[in-house]
Amino acid sequence: FDLGGAKWIDRAVVGPDRSARIAGIPAGNATTGLAGTGDRTGHIVAGDIARDGATVKWPGGATLDVVTASPGEVVVVRGYVEARSDHAKVSVTGGPDFALAPAGPIGFSTETPEGRRVYARGDLHAVLRDIAPGPVSVCFLAGASSKCMHLVVPPGTATMAVSLK
Repeated sequence: FDLGGAKWIDRAVVGPDRSARIAGIPAGNATTGLAGTGDRTGHIVAGDIARDGATVKWPGGATLDVVTASPGEVVVVRGYVEARSDHAKVSVTGGPDFALAPAGPIGFSTETPEGRRVYARGDLHAVLRDIAPGPVSVCFLAGASSKCMHLVVPPGTATMAVSLK
């Protein structure tokens, strides 16, 4: 929660229906949201205006294995967007559900069977989980350069490997 520059962070258990409830939210101009942990770190789901008993639902869904040839950040946002460059920085704007992860080494704990079909020596990748079905933009940001692709994530929990080399 962001209350005029002050932040309040609370934890709640995510239930079988993939939602969490937090009670006792103070009155004020604040929004709710969920932030992934563990292998879902970097996945953010913004909710509505904060109110007592607010519910925010975690999306669930597919896994994207995004393969790159160099270090940088991989961003997945809902809908079709393009990265904008301001010479020194690149930004991507989208909806309230986005995932961000650095492209890192491909290893035993991060490789996917689908990714093995596209990995080449020296490649890096980012694995982003629980991507909800529907149109998304997958962008690779490195310094002042960027590359985006648009795809439709199918329903279910399948893994898709995509290359942004």
